Amino acid sequence: MRAGLTKDDLYYLIGRPHYGEMWRPREWNYLFHFHTPGQGTNGVTTCQFKVLFDKNMFSNETYWHAVDPENATCPPQQPAPAEPMQQQHHRYTLSADVLFAFDRSSEQDLQPRGREELTELAAQLRNFEQLNSITVIGHTDYLGSDAYNQNLSQQRAETVRRYLAAQGLPADKIRAVGMGESQPVKQCDNHGGRSQLIACLQPNRRVEIQVDGYGRR
Repeated sequence: MRAGLTKDDLYYLIGRPHYGEMWRPREWNYLFHFHTPGQGTNGVTTCQFKVLFDKNMFSNETYWHAVDPENATCPPQQPAPAEPMQQQHHRYTLSADVLFAFDRSSEQDLQPRGREELTELAAQLRNFEQLNSITVIGHTDYLGSDAYNQNLSQQRAETVRRYLAAQGLPADKIRAVGMGESQPVKQCDNHGGRSQLIACLQPNRRVEIQVDGYGRR
């Protein structure tokens, strides 16, 4: 509290003194009770605050005195507020060839290694302190018609969405999106045989899981 305040200023800021002025009109005393968990009586520290006024009745000196407990620090040091957690966006990419049998999309078509990867990912996400949303995005290569690939990618995304929900993640925060062949990450020429082309296009057959959340327990 700065010097130079009038009594009216103090009335406005911290109220009337707890002890009457009596014969000391140039001295005001307050009692403050601070919430201090683990310290003081029942987690409360009591401090006396004294304000002295000069001859013109402006405050010029202030003093703190510990009342209960007598060895307390007055005013008590307040813990620094915790810094807010920064919202984070996470992206996980899983190979569709690992997740599903070729050209398949149902939960029965999930392969053992794919189930294992999804189970591990769900365990990580359950440890987030805050989980705002999960978006499952299915992608295919360009083999097949646009409509077929769009449907395949959507069905695979839906299967992964259901699997994650079954692992204890909030179903209402998970959505599934199929992107078909529209977002390839690798371009391949068509000079080799079909098996070579399928192998080359493997990175395009994927499921991305975008997570909006932060912190981990």
